[in-house]
Amino acid sequence: MPPLELKYQTNDAPLVELAALYWELDQEGKRFTHQLKDLAPRFSGPANKILETVREICQAYSPEIVCGTCGRARSYESRSDYSEAQRRYRRYGSWQCWDCYREEEQKRREEERRRRELAEQQALALRRHREQVVGKAYAREEGRDYLLPTELSLTSAVYLLSGMKAGGPVRPHRPGSFWEPPTDSVEEPDAFSPRIIKNISPIKSFDEEILDRLKARGLIAVSPESEPEAFEFYDDSIVGYDTEKVLWRLLPDVPVDERPSFVRQVEERLGRREYKNWHDEWPRLWKQIAVAECIEFLVCTLNDCGYSYNPDAEASDLFGSLIDNYSLAQVFRQIDKATRDFAEFARRQRWPMRAGRAVGQLRGNVEYYRSQGWEIYAFRYRPASPS
Repeated sequence: MPPLELKYQTNDAPLVELAALYWELDQEGKRFTHQLKDLAPRFSGPANKILETVREICQAYSPEIVCGTCGRARSYESRSDYSEAQRRYRRYGSWQCWDCYREEEQKRREEERRRRELAEQQALALRRHREQVVGKAYAREEGRDYLLPTELSLTSAVYLLSGMKAGGPVRPHRPGSFWEPPTDSVEEPDAFSPRIIKNISPIKSFDEEILDRLKARGLIAVSPESEPEAFEFYDDSIVGYDTEKVLWRLLPDVPVDERPSFVRQVEERLGRREYKNWHDEWPRLWKQIAVAECIEFLVCTLNDCGYSYNPDAEASDLFGSLIDNYSLAQVFRQIDKATRDFAEFARRQRWPMRAGRAVGQLRGNVEYYRSQGWEIYAFRYRPASPS
C-alpha cells in the first residue's frame, strides 16, 4: 500500500505533474524526492508559490493512517505536516481526526458537568441533613433551670464577661462598665445572638478551658444555627466540633428580657468585691491568667526574633513556679532577656535550634540569679490584686 494517495481536482497535465512531483517520496517512503528550488524552474514559477498551487489542485492523504473513531484517512496540508504526522503515528500508534476529537471532548465536558452537578446536589443534600442533625442535637428546651448571678463563682463570672467581650464589640462601652443600654444614634447588634467566640485568652488551650467551664455551668451553649462545617461527623452522629468555628449562645437558658439585668448584676458583684469565697478564689484565677500572659509574651518575643514556638507543658510549669515568687513584670523582664540571649546564641551556630530551648535558657538564668543572690528587676510593678 503506497504511503500517500493523491486526489486531483483538475485535468491539467502540467499541474497534475507538479503535484505528483511535489508529493513524490523515495522508495523507503521517508523523504521527498524533489526540492522546491528544483521544481520552480521546470514550471516557470516561484518556489514560494508551489505549495499554494498544489493545495488548490490536489488533496494528499494516507491510507495507512486513519481515524481510530470514524475511519477517515489522514489528509496533509504540506510536506512538513506529513513528516510530523508520521513521527507522531510511529510514537503513539494511532490518530484521531479533529471532528471526532471535538465531539468526544464535548461529550467528556458534558459528562463532567453532569457529575459536578450531581456532586453539588449530593453535597447540598448532605449539608441540609447535617444542619438538621446539628439543630436536633443542640436544641434546648425552654424553662430549664439556670444559675443566678449570686450563685456564680469568681472564675465563672470573669469567664462569662470575658467571653462576651471576646466575641467582638456588641455595644458602645462606657468607662468602668461592659454593658450599656441601647442608644437611638447607633444600631445595636444583639449581644446574645449566636456568634463565634475566640481569642478570649492569650492561648487556645485556655480558651477551650474557659468555654468548657461556661458550657458545663449552662452559661454558654453551642447554637443549633452553627454551620455544619464546624462539626466532625461519623455517619449521622456528631463526634466533635471546632470551638473557634461553632456559634455560641450566651446565657441560653436565661429569659431574653432578663439577660441584660443578669450581666449587670454580675458586674456589680465584681465591683463590690464583698464575697469572701471570691477572695479565696482570686489567687488561683490570677495565677492562671498570669501564666497565660507569660506564655503569650514568650511566643511574641520569639516571633520577633524569627522563631515559631508552640507552647508546651514545660513552659506552663516554669511560669507557674515563677509567678509564685515574682511579679508578672519581673517575669516579663526575664523572658525578654532569655529569648534575646537565645536568639543571639542561635545566630552564631551553624545548625538550626529549637525555639523551646529558650525556655531552658530562661530557667537557667533564674536559677543562676537565685544562686548568686541577685535581684531580678522588672519593667513595672505588678498590678495589685483585689483587696
